[in-house]
Amino acid sequence: MRIRQYPAITTMTGAEAIPVDQDNVTKHLLLSQIRGSGFFYSSGYASLDAAVTAIGATPGTLLIHAALASVGNVTVPTTLAVQFTGGGMLTVPTGTTTTINGPFDAPLEQVLTLQGTGVVNFGKFAVPLFRPEWWGAKGDCNSTGTSGTDNTLPLQQCFTAAKVTRDLTVVQNTLVKLVPGSKYRTAAVSLAAGVSFDSEGAGLIAGVNLGGFSLSTPLLTIDGSIADTYYKGLTVESSPTGANTHGFAVAYWETNIGVRFTAFLGCNLTVGHIAGWCIGLQFTGGGGGSGVMSYSRAYVGKFDSNKINIDIRTTAINFCNECNFRDTQIQSTSNDCGGIEIWNADQDMNCAPVPGRIISAGDKSIGDLLRSKPSF
Repeated sequence: MRIRQYPAITTMTGAEAIPVDQDNVTKHLLLSQIRGSGFFYSSGYASLDAAVTAIGATPGTLLIHAALASVGNVTVPTTLAVQFTGGGMLTVPTGTTTTINGPFDAPLEQVLTLQGTGVVNFGKFAVPLFRPEWWGAKGDCNSTGTSGTDNTLPLQQCFTAAKVTRDLTVVQNTLVKLVPGSKYRTAAVSLAAGVSFDSEGAGLIAGVNLGGFSLSTPLLTIDGSIADTYYKGLTVESSPTGANTHGFAVAYWETNIGVRFTAFLGCNLTVGHIAGWCIGLQFTGGGGGSGVMSYSRAYVGKFDSNKINIDIRTTAINFCNECNFRDTQIQSTSNDCGGIEIWNADQDMNCAPVPGRIISAGDKSIGDLLRSKPSF
């Protein structure tokens, strides 16, 4: 029997402390009630809807150990934990939403099958982090990037669920975590604001022979417009080797992009490896509102085989301000901006793969842009 353990509320030295706010108090009270209660086996119910109705408000754990389906829209209460074991699978039919508010526990394998427009959402205390494996993702890309699971849909379903839960919380952003050592073959996916992403030791690989892949769409688009979001060990490659082996011509240099941030506000980014693109990492936006780029830190890791490593562009002057880019692997000058290209509007697009190229942006001079610890 395995129920996810949450750290206790404590002020003891050396113990993991959790802020004693009302949300945490409520969470721990609910969990203590559930753990002291009984178990309900999914085989005893015709559907998830039937199980929720029959169990009602009785605290306990529903063990899904075989195939189980929902019928209509159904909400699992906070008093009922849901645990998958022994190959259990929950199927959600098209046009319906299943919402799980109780603690959710599952192994690193597919436990959710969403048919058509079917949706699974989670309450703010249901999971400490999100795993795309629950939706069927597998980090099994082969050595050439031409075969393996198409992870486009399960990744996007996971990212979307994390955003829904994030919008329910008032104290923290949500987190999606990949399995270290895994390579996830995918077409274009997007990560919404307020969802942190830990891909350290793992990576997204361009599924160039997948139906949804396009040379004209960034592989990963991120909305970084909510502060205190972090992106750890970000690794996005055009092939498992990181080489530009798919003929990404310079003609696609404005659209063939590994990662695009549409905003970067109060975020923390560390790059693991971005390789094999016309533009490896791009920051773009309109210069205000959700497109702002300010007060963020980017610890630039390893870039290679990109026409341009980092591209910062905007349609408005003063779009970038007080961001710190620390470049440790592609440094070609004495400052911390090696490998960065900065744009303001339509200017010379003759972009050679030379680190350290800087194009003056609007009223900013080259001297303004090159600093030992740059502040834009």
